Amino acid sequence: MEKLNKMIDVLVKFTREGRDNELTRRLAHNLGKIALAMNTREITEADLAPVIAKQSLQSAVETSAKLVADIEKIALQKNLATKPVSLADEVFATQWQEDI
Repeated sequence: MEKLNKMIDVLVKFTREGRDNELTRRLAHNLGKIALAMNTREITEADLAPVIAKQSLQSAVETSAKLVADIEKIALQKNLATKPVSLADEVFATQWQEDI
């Protein structure tokens, strides 16, 4: 997590100094999403390893984008897990709430 924060700090410094470009902005955006997922424990340090490995800027953007896609899949699975299994379940739940 410390290395992730250092990467974000460097990208913020690039922005402040006007040295940012499309790749650095995209990487900063992805790293922000990844940091949030780390804070909410949706991903682990092992998931983070390919992103913080020493690599080119282009590779860092690509690996971070893959991890962001995985994070979005996890969020979707969690969301779907809380939804009713069928329309009948949804109707039953609605009727149950009306009875209360």
